[in-house]
Amino acid sequence: MTIGEKIARARRARGFTQEELADRLGVSRQAVSKWESDAALPETDKLVRLCRLLQVSCDALLLEEGSLAAPAAQTAAAEARQAGERNARGSAGEPEMQADVPITSEHRAPAAGAAKRRALSGGALALVLVCVVVGALLALFAAVLFFALPDRLDEIIGTLALFFGIGCALVLIGALVAVFYRR
Repeated sequence: MTIGEKIARARRARGFTQEELADRLGVSRQAVSKWESDAALPETDKLVRLCRLLQVSCDALLLEEGSLAAPAAQTAAAEARQAGERNARGSAGEPEMQADVPITSEHRAPAAGAAKRRALSGGALALVLVCVVVGALLALFAAVLFFALPDRLDEIIGTLALFFGIGCALVLIGALVAVFYRR
């Protein structure tokens, strides 16, 4: 069975239409259709969200021997096996080894108090980089001129202060964009 056939089967088993699944994933219905017809594969981040929505493990979806029929039973069996191994080793003081457990939404609980942070990418990353680099260059240029031309300070002090101020402001804007975007 192909990955597309598995996606379609799991989608139907959960009672989603292609449109509903696309809306929940933030993609177009055509993208879901392409996945199901094996014309394209979902990106990694969408694949993980897809597996969570359809309540299947990534292994079951991607591997040929994976089964969509009983992911919960597979998870329960793996957890029981892992608990048994922990109990058998617990008193010996050996480091615990994790059993092969399919990664599902139950295994991905965030740590208490941990906030989700987005990585800077695309336009936000470009904006931060441009602001910080241009700002740093302007401030550095003003500082170099300040020390390189001490005899002409009276003439250029206004320009130097402007360059330095704009440079510092750009660096600050870049830092603020990075902080607020990641929240």
